[in-house]
Amino acid sequence: MNQSIPEKLKGKTYIDPRTDTGFKSLFASKDAIKDFVDGILHLKGDDQIKNLNYSFEHTLRFMIPEERKVILDAFATTGSKRFLNIEMQKADHSFFIDRTILYKAFLIIKGKHEMDKSEEFKTLTKEEKEYRRYEIPETISIWICDFELPYCMGKYIDEWAIYSK
Repeated sequence: MNQSIPEKLKGKTYIDPRTDTGFKSLFASKDAIKDFVDGILHLKGDDQIKNLNYSFEHTLRFMIPEERKVILDAFATTGSKRFLNIEMQKADHSFFIDRTILYKAFLIIKGKHEMDKSEEFKTLTKEEKEYRRYEIPETISIWICDFELPYCMGKYIDEWAIYSK
């Protein structure tokens, strides 16, 4: 598709968020990630993210039974015990929806593991620990895709929101 560049944009330099460098530049600070997540999830007031820890290219390793490695583009945890994964996808892959679900499953397992080893959980009584043994923290996966997903409409598992331009 051939699009002309508006006159006011000619000669300007822009960051392309669809590349690793652009993605990392746009999310280079806690405030940028907090603002993005608050905005995309419509979090307001007390629901907004208060504090956040994050890393780029966070590696998760699992034994299931052989070792499996997953690298998350941007991984974050919030003070309210949310676990976030923000992914930028430039190209479609085979079984893309399955991949997003698998990443979410790994994120849930990581969140559960960290919840169980937290100081808060360790101070619970034996009965309370038993009661909460299947509790999992809120996990949020945000996939920003630079391609259309028309083949998956109506065939996905989970809550989805697809935003167009």
